[in-house]
Amino acid sequence: MTEAILPPDMLDYFKPELVSPAVAYLCSEECSFSGEIIAAAAGGYSRVKYVQSEGAFFDPAEAVTVEMFADALPKVMDLSQPQEHAGGLSRLENRLRAMGRIK
Repeated sequence: MTEAILPPDMLDYFKPELVSPAVAYLCSEECSFSGEIIAAAAGGYSRVKYVQSEGAFFDPAEAVTVEMFADALPKVMDLSQPQEHAGGLSRLENRLRAMGRIK
């Protein structure tokens, strides 16, 4: 699958057996975590984290316009204080509670 995009001298190092130790560990009872993304390629392994900006939040009971979104774009794009994406649903719930939209 990667033969057309990788330099030929790198192809020998993209073997399934260099990824499978991570897969086996993640499937084992020894693995004490879940919900993580592990990148594995050519004998290298690393943790991947998705982050999101604080963003902008509009009242979901009201209409949101393209202009409103465009005006908020600097806040949407600002990653100066990144937050883990995994907590996004609880942040949304807290915002809706603060607005009185849910109990």
